[in-house]
Amino acid sequence: MDLPYDMLFTLVYVLVDDWYQQEGRHLVRSRPGVKPRFSDSEVLTLEVVRDLEGQTKERRWYRTVRANWRTLFPGLPCCTNGPRACTGCWIAGAAGCGTNC
Repeated sequence: MDLPYDMLFTLVYVLVDDWYQQEGRHLVRSRPGVKPRFSDSEVLTLEVVRDLEGQTKERRWYRTVRANWRTLFPGLPCCTNGPRACTGCWIAGAAGCGTNC
C-alpha cells in the first residue's frame, strides 16, 4: 500500500514526537537561548522518512522537502547545511550535532 507523503510525514511525526516527549528529550543536551523554529521531532521525522525512502543525499532530500512539502514544515531552515546543523539535535546519531544558524 502506498501512502501519500503528507500522510507519511504526519504518521511518522506523531510517532516520533510521542517518543521524543516521553524518552528522547532526555537524550538531548539542553540548548540555551532562543527556541529553534524547527523542532527536534521535525528533524527526526525528516531523517526517518529520508531513511525509509532510501535517500542518501541529505542536501538533495531537504531541497526536495522544501520544494514539495514546505507547508508541512514551515520552520524548515534555509541553511545550506540542512536542519541538522541548525538545531544541534544529536539523538543516537539520527541527527548530527552542530551550531545554531
